[in-house]
Amino acid sequence: MPVVIGDLSEIDTAIFTTLANDATLQGLCPGGVFWDVANGAEKFVLLSRSPEIEYANALGNADGWLRVTYTAKAVIKSASVVASNNAAMRIHELLHRGLQDLTAGNYSVMNIERTIPVRYTEVDPQNTAARWQHHGGQYEVMVCPI
Repeated sequence: MPVVIGDLSEIDTAIFTTLANDATLQGLCPGGVFWDVANGAEKFVLLSRSPEIEYANALGNADGWLRVTYTAKAVIKSASVVASNNAAMRIHELLHRGLQDLTAGNYSVMNIERTIPVRYTEVDPQNTAARWQHHGGQYEVMVCPI
C-alpha cells in the first residue's frame, strides 16, 4: 500500500504512545496524555501538532520527507515549577533525539529535536490564587516514508 504523504496519524500515534506508555512520565503526570485539551486532571501532558508541515521531494518523486512540529508539555497545577520541570525533563529524554530508530507505521523517524523550550505560568481562571505550570518544548520531527 503506498504511503499518502501528509497522513500524519501514524506519526501522531507513535509519539503519543511513547509518552503515554512511559512509567516514569506516568508517575510525574498521572492524569495522562491528551491531545490539545485535558479532562480535568491536575497533572498531565498535553500534546499538539502544528498545522505547518514542510514537505520535500527526493529526486523529484513522491518519496520525500516530512518535517512536523509537535508541542509536548507537562501541565501541573502548582505554585512550584519543580514538578513541571521534572516532567519536562522526562519528555525531553523521551523525544529529543530519542526516536530515530522508531518506525511510525509507514514512516521512518529520521530525527527529533527540541527547537523551542516552552515554560510559562497560567493563573487559574476559576481560582486566581491557583497556578498552572506549563513546561516542555516544541519538537521538530523529521520522517521519511518507508
